Amino acid sequence: MNAEELTMSAGLARSLIHYAESRGVDAGALCASAGFHRDEFDDPDVQIPYTRGLRLFEETARFCDDD
Repeated sequence: MNAEELTMSAGLARSLIHYAESRGVDAGALCASAGFHRDEFDDPDVQIPYTRGLRLFEETARFCDDD
């Protein structure tokens, strides 16, 4: 299985966004910078491509200045 086939749950991504919000990050700006719309995470059972989820993790670290 390659990285393009892997997925992660939208619920995990949503938790990451909530963490960023707790650090004062604008969730809309964070999602946009990672190529998402925040409403993509409304259903925790949805799976998102791993490579897109990884981008969200990277942007969260950048927005939170949390290397």
